[in-house]
Amino acid sequence: MIKHDSISVLVIGLISIAFVLADWRIGFLTFADILISLAAIIIVIKGLINKSLYFKYNQLYLIVGFILVVSINIFSNLLFNADFLEDLGIKGFFKISCFIIMFTLVFNFIKELALEVKLLQVLNITAFIVCILGIYISISIYLNGIFPYEFLWKFTRDDLASYAYKGWDESVIRTRSIFSEPAHLGFYLNAILAITYLNKYKYNINKFIDFTIIITIILTFSYSSIIIMLLIKIFNYAKIDKLKHFYVSKKSIVITIIVAISIISMWNQIEKTLINRTQEILSGADTSASARVEGSWSFVNKEHIFIGNGIGNTPPIFNNYAYVLSDLGLIGFILFVIFSFIVLKKNFQLGLVFIAMNFQKGGYLGAGYWIFILLVLIYINRKNRNPVG
Repeated sequence: MIKHDSISVLVIGLISIAFVLADWRIGFLTFADILISLAAIIIVIKGLINKSLYFKYNQLYLIVGFILVVSINIFSNLLFNADFLEDLGIKGFFKISCFIIMFTLVFNFIKELALEVKLLQVLNITAFIVCILGIYISISIYLNGIFPYEFLWKFTRDDLASYAYKGWDESVIRTRSIFSEPAHLGFYLNAILAITYLNKYKYNINKFIDFTIIITIILTFSYSSIIIMLLIKIFNYAKIDKLKHFYVSKKSIVITIIVAISIISMWNQIEKTLINRTQEILSGADTSASARVEGSWSFVNKEHIFIGNGIGNTPPIFNNYAYVLSDLGLIGFILFVIFSFIVLKKNFQLGLVFIAMNFQKGGYLGAGYWIFILLVLIYINRKNRNPVG
């Protein structure tokens, strides 16, 4: 077993917690912004002391090229787009420039010290705690607030629409834990499942943690999150040996029974939020899903298709491909599509999940999304080793 010093554990702890607190805000900053900055500062200080701080040449080219593309976007919008808001553009430029530098530092730190497996362990434990908090909050709400939970939402939303089905139906409480929306919790948990299942380290997730994460995703009653979770599970059990292990393992049988009991106990909520909605979508009665997908492309500036609205000048939308096209124009969009295909080529299953999750949730200028990108890059490509965990 590889031993890691306290500084290394602190850094991966900060990254794990930052991913969870991406929706918590203090003014214009999120807790994730602060924690990632702190992690980067620690890495820089340690690197300077140990004389181990470095950037690879291809990373420097990437950072400079990335910043140059964004700079050209801002400059072009200043010249040709009368609706471009300069302050939002500068804010977006500052955030994305800091993110790419800080996350490159974190990436190199994790790879250099072989922290990949340790990071997976910490991420799984953190996700388990988030799930327990979410279930606790949901139970408390069902019981009319018998247990204190409001303090967990001090830095994020606490309105009825953020957890009640359709924004008003309190007969179905959508678990969101300490995130601002159920879909955000679903995105986070799916990201953890994807890198845990589909990485090439063969890390074995604890069965109880696995079960808890899956149940919590279902309890979000987020249609897109549950579909992506099923996609991840299908990829995870695609191999014959895994299917065989699933059917013959006593633990798997017990877990299957528990899942069946859980589904039966939640059947009314599942029928209302998933089955009935699926029927409504297929019949055309529910157009909210298609409207959301189509609406996400409505902010594309056709008059300035090459330069877009300018970085930071598009309202938040639920689709990062549409978001990037609207903000950065065709040039930025093409680069993002190329990056997606690179991920797909290096790890086909993880690449498909990556693409699906980019259609589920926007926020490409948020620290939480950049942590997702960081995790994908860390676990995208590696020779198989013996199972760990």
